[in-house]
Amino acid sequence: YRKRYTKKAEWDGAKRRSRTSSSISEDSGPSSTQTSPLLRAEPKRISEMSKRELGCLSDAANRLKVCTLCGEKFSPGEARKEPTTCCHHPGDFSPDNLTGWTGPEQKQLRQLARQALRSAGGASWVQRHPRASKGRGHWLKGLGVLAADKKKFLRCLTGEDDAFWACCYARGLFSEGCQHGMHRHF
Repeated sequence: YRKRYTKKAEWDGAKRRSRTSSSISEDSGPSSTQTSPLLRAEPKRISEMSKRELGCLSDAANRLKVCTLCGEKFSPGEARKEPTTCCHHPGDFSPDNLTGWTGPEQKQLRQLARQALRSAGGASWVQRHPRASKGRGHWLKGLGVLAADKKKFLRCLTGEDDAFWACCYARGLFSEGCQHGMHRHF
């Protein structure tokens, strides 16, 4: 136990010395040669990161949440700083031609559209990264619309059949949202 105690005392002393030297170097201003430019660079914001960079982050460690309105990942701290970053549609997603659509099918399409937006990372993410979401993107895989009996849902979500948002009549699932606000996670 004596060795452990002396090692801990040495470690604590070294930590104290490094803290005092770092606080002195911060006080000396930008002319200090001890701080590297990499340490002074601001961290990348969550909303500016690519899917690969977001995948490397631990959601719990960085307190990342998925917005229930637009589907983007966000940090609660960033959301408080910029209260208009969430861009979403408050209305329903429905097909142009309602013939052949029952009430429960329309409700299911609305739910699938919201889930597809969350799965894809939000409409604004898709617009910022168009190459990543071309074709049958990863967002379709978990929805269950690839089954043979769900073809009309698939055609509406991918844009083969005309569909629109009822709030602003914007065409297509990934059209830019018509309302701006703060990200929310319920």
